[in-house]
Amino acid sequence: MLFLLLQLISLHFLEPCTLNVTDMNSNNIELKWRQEELIFLHGDLIEFECKQGYSFLQTTILLQYPKSPTEKCDSPPSIANGALTLPPLTQYDNGSSVQYSCSEYHFLQGSEKIYCSEGEWTSPPVCIEPCTLSKSEMEKNNVLLQGFYENQIYFYHGDYVGFYCKQNHFGAESGTTLFQVQCKRGQLLYPRCVAGEK
Repeated sequence: MLFLLLQLISLHFLEPCTLNVTDMNSNNIELKWRQEELIFLHGDLIEFECKQGYSFLQTTILLQYPKSPTEKCDSPPSIANGALTLPPLTQYDNGSSVQYSCSEYHFLQGSEKIYCSEGEWTSPPVCIEPCTLSKSEMEKNNVLLQGFYENQIYFYHGDYVGFYCKQNHFGAESGTTLFQVQCKRGQLLYPRCVAGEK
């Protein structure tokens, strides 16, 4: 089987070179010898081979491969209703990561970690506000909170909240007396109960 022998030469103060699995996959190559670490020191020799069904081209971009991106990232972006778990630095090395957490009861949507990739940060998460229980809305709609949810005021985005009609009241549309309502982006659509019989 054809294989390519590359000598790694780093021009940046002899920094180590890091292989990128995504780059290798997109070029249909793999390491000839399996190994855990994908970091190599200046002067190391690495043998690549084509994946099954592929062969090396005469003129190939592999001559520029592997490369070690050294572009740094500025401070990571701030997010509404959330913050970094550690104080931010002014600069981060390529490949560095930071972690976010949301304010209490806020739902974290996306990845809590973002990464510095060639001078740019990956997309930060979004912190979605909770639903806040409104006693006045419950009174207006003649509903009570199911016992399981008692003493709760805040509900996460996506959570379900149980309500039931006051005595001698029934659902205005459904005629039922028990309801499960989902909190959606800070909004609760309260069921409405009216006095009378089914």
